[in-house]
Amino acid sequence: MRILVLGGFGVMGASTCRDLIKGSNVEKVIIAGRNIRMERLHKSVQESSKVSTQVVDVDDHAAVVKLIKGNDVVVNCTGPYHKYGIPIMKAAIEAGVDYLDMMDDYDTTIAAFDLDKPAKEAGLSLCIGFGSSPGFGNIVARYAVDKLDQVDEIRLLWGLALNDPYGPGVMSHLFHALRGNVPQFLDGKLVDVPGGSGGEEIVDFMEPYGKCPVYYLGHPEPITMPRYFKGIKTVVNKGCCLPLWVNDLIFDLMKRGLADREPITIDGTSIMPEDFIVQVMQTGATFRTQVEKYTTAPLAVVVKGREGNKAVTYVYESAGRMAPGTAIPASICAQMLGRGEIKEKGVLPPEACIDPKVFLRRFAERGFRLFERKTITGEAQI
Repeated sequence: MRILVLGGFGVMGASTCRDLIKGSNVEKVIIAGRNIRMERLHKSVQESSKVSTQVVDVDDHAAVVKLIKGNDVVVNCTGPYHKYGIPIMKAAIEAGVDYLDMMDDYDTTIAAFDLDKPAKEAGLSLCIGFGSSPGFGNIVARYAVDKLDQVDEIRLLWGLALNDPYGPGVMSHLFHALRGNVPQFLDGKLVDVPGGSGGEEIVDFMEPYGKCPVYYLGHPEPITMPRYFKGIKTVVNKGCCLPLWVNDLIFDLMKRGLADREPITIDGTSIMPEDFIVQVMQTGATFRTQVEKYTTAPLAVVVKGREGNKAVTYVYESAGRMAPGTAIPASICAQMLGRGEIKEKGVLPPEACIDPKVFLRRFAERGFRLFERKTITGEAQI
């Protein structure tokens, strides 16, 4: 199969390519970006005979459509998705090629479902949110839901390690996910809550992270999961930054307008306050030394429901670096898409189209570990 990776020279894209070239069914990986940055690719990718490179301006719709045509799958690693998600999905439909991304913005996810009918009419699968959260977390939730007679609640809880290598799009996404009111699925309906609220909930993550407050963020899971998990009453996504003092810093920056999206002019140069803050957090030497301890982060998926007459809670925990934890799920699922293992058409989040047992087996083959804990909490009220 031929797989095109847009944004393939970024941190997540480069990591995705590193796994894709190992696929026995993958014949060609075309890595595309605004600039060719071979030094960002792993040596195995640089030296692979499967790899070719291409310069493309993702703001040039016609050029993107032309580049996508003729491939079996296009993987969109170009962030932030609230800017590039919908345009590249439309380009994939126009090109007639199946699509997959790591989209983690709630508002773009809502907009993406408007493309469900055009995608089905074109006979295409548009797979959205196939990273870590969303992505891996959704598939783990599906695994638990399949064990239950009735699912009532899903909580996706995570940390973001500030010294874990990732691109500026991740921090931009974080500010976007905290800004204003954000949707959560509570008491059987989608409601808006203030981004960054809910910090009274303390999660005891696996060692060495310990007890952390987690905060509501705008994420796709409360949008997508109620579509596919019938009768569910609660789906929430909450996270925090590590070290924990960074959370208060981010909230204060946003409160005081120092991370706004309205440009200001400095000596004749227009600059976005958020862009400046993101760059300081990414590359500022003084800032980086203060967060260097935290290079990996936790993820917990809590699923509550009923098995027979028993109220049951499943808790799944994992930890690791963001790049492989995001890129490898995308690579596994892109290859499944290219092999025709994803047969559903239209706009598809992970829980809608992935066999969790197949995915988790392939995930484990790559050295990842997932810890399951089951608790019977009492008799279920029916």
